[in-house]
Amino acid sequence: MLKSMPTYKYSSLRADRNEIRLIHLYPGQSHHDICVSIIHVDSSQNPSYEALSYAWGDPARSEKIIVRSRSPVSGRSNTTEYPGTFTVDAVHTFATLSISHNLSIALRHLRLSKDVRTLWIDAISINQDDIEERSEEVAKMGPLYSNAWRVVVWLGGSSQDSLLALQTLRNIRQDIDFFEKDGLRSSLTRGKTRELERSSSGWRADILNWIAIRNLLNRPWFGRLWIFQEIGHATKAVVVVGKDELSWEAFRIAVFWIIYMTEGKAPLSDVFDAAYLRQIESLLQENPGRALERLLDSTKKAICYDPRDRIYAVLSLLHEQDPIRRAIEPDYSKSVEQVYQEVTMRQIQLTGQLRLLTLCTFWSSGSSLQLPSWVPDLSIPNPLEQILNSNASGSSTHKGSLTISERYLRIRGTSAGVISEVLTPIALSARLPEILAMCHSWEPPNAKSTPYVTGGNLMTAFITTLFFGAISELNDFGRPLEYDKLREVYGNTVVRGEVDDNVDDWYSTRHLQAHLPGRALFRTKEGHIGLCPAPARVGDLIVIAYGCATPLVLRPTLDRYTVGGECYVSGLMNGEALLGPLPHGWTLQSWNTVGREKRPVFMSPTGAITSKDPRLQLEPEGPPISLLPQNKRRRYSQIGGGRADADDMAVGYEERNRARKQSPAPDITKSLLTGLIIRDFVLV
Repeated sequence: MLKSMPTYKYSSLRADRNEIRLIHLYPGQSHHDICVSIIHVDSSQNPSYEALSYAWGDPARSEKIIVRSRSPVSGRSNTTEYPGTFTVDAVHTFATLSISHNLSIALRHLRLSKDVRTLWIDAISINQDDIEERSEEVAKMGPLYSNAWRVVVWLGGSSQDSLLALQTLRNIRQDIDFFEKDGLRSSLTRGKTRELERSSSGWRADILNWIAIRNLLNRPWFGRLWIFQEIGHATKAVVVVGKDELSWEAFRIAVFWIIYMTEGKAPLSDVFDAAYLRQIESLLQENPGRALERLLDSTKKAICYDPRDRIYAVLSLLHEQDPIRRAIEPDYSKSVEQVYQEVTMRQIQLTGQLRLLTLCTFWSSGSSLQLPSWVPDLSIPNPLEQILNSNASGSSTHKGSLTISERYLRIRGTSAGVISEVLTPIALSARLPEILAMCHSWEPPNAKSTPYVTGGNLMTAFITTLFFGAISELNDFGRPLEYDKLREVYGNTVVRGEVDDNVDDWYSTRHLQAHLPGRALFRTKEGHIGLCPAPARVGDLIVIAYGCATPLVLRPTLDRYTVGGECYVSGLMNGEALLGPLPHGWTLQSWNTVGREKRPVFMSPTGAITSKDPRLQLEPEGPPISLLPQNKRRRYSQIGGGRADADDMAVGYEERNRARKQSPAPDITKSLLTGLIIRDFVLV
């Protein structure tokens, strides 16, 4: 019967009517062919539908379904029976549409026994062969999922242990009072779940339960890129495995608890992969809007078939105030290189920030894309975890230009040093024992008695470097660890290879596992130490660039530079290279999320908390001043061809104060260290 039917032809969506396509999935038994109707509706009229989220699998459209056109949707006579025989007449016409094998399986399980089910399904609701329509509809994916009354997360058919996994997750959820605000989570447990927190014997007794959950979390759906948007916009969702269901809210709370209990708990850490759970954790988080580089980093291991979707699949998850969200529109007629370079340039131009340069790398990826080194190749993602909560360039913004057909990017900043030594890096595949052993091997000789270039001793600099300064990403409390506590953690975890049963050891160990593989300890000619990408080498420059929160590794190539990504430099992560150290008695207290960015919070000697950098603080009355000397001129030099604006070559005391009076916000470039050399770097 199917062979004799014509192929279904899409009719165009009318933009003036805000049209979308919905699918009426007709009821049927397992042996019946799949039958649907495809209808056009006005999305502004709030139609009721479910949106399907599933793993595409093999994109080949190897299965055929029947599309019933001009079918009435009212009345039970046409919705309670499966049309087992088809009569082509003036009322009904039938055609076939090719879909993927995975979608065919999903529709067979999801169709109801008696009633029509109304769905939005990307592979059917969007004409995949029309590039223009595909580009337009992909831009609407966020609202399409947020306007659905429910998102159906199809994980696949049932298996031997899938019901056990769902029931275990359901039981955990029933034992938890869960609280979540501003990205921070806490919970109170009771019953068996509480007992599991107190004793390891329960974990071993229920080992098959945890293996079942691991098997469920290893299903292909969790590896897809588009699910971050699909579930991120859902107002309500349900997880479906075969014919069994569990609410998304129950699922995510139970998995959050498992992730938490995996830290430092030997029975579960033997069952679950910590790195994989971190990837799932980013999927489970609420979506208040995130910065682009954070989204790209958290989704880099997810699978997509079109490299352009690395950008397009996360656009709607950006913070609503992010200008990139409005500036970039999906366009599948553009090449991958065009898409990646456009988004990099637009972010620099619209925000004055060089955040995406931190995703660049010296790693030999084997990619065939022809991109400048300052444009991250997202098709083969950077294997390193990002450095969070850094403020190396203070409140500065990018000052530079694009030249020669937009292949060269000129940035401005200061060279903080030249790498003189790179120690043996930690392998990307290293497990915790190897990571701890390598860290211990990096410990400098006589470190406790050797002074460090920015103050204190070399041992303090070394320990804080391993933990990226012990800033708040190490724990859920929004505070740094005191150095004495950090030294204790170092002794426990790195020197003795032990993880005590306390939260600081757990989170510190998690940090080492997440951030150190693929990095190496380095030293500079100027005396700094830090952590750099493994491919960095002697002679590379450490540069603090305007508008880049972390130091960059640049490699000289004649009079140009290539970008190797970000690095951590002890003593230079909070603007010290540009502004000097914090005034006496001031400390970096924590980090606050403001809009799409995290900003440092400072504590004064009197205990007052402020988000204003004291090195840029202005007096309320009288001439504005900086807490650093500013009676000398700032010196600029320039390399790589081109000429700096003559007005920028020397900025004196009067000019600085005049500029400050005209601007209500402190300008970092008016409070730079005396004698600091600022220059341009031309990136290729």
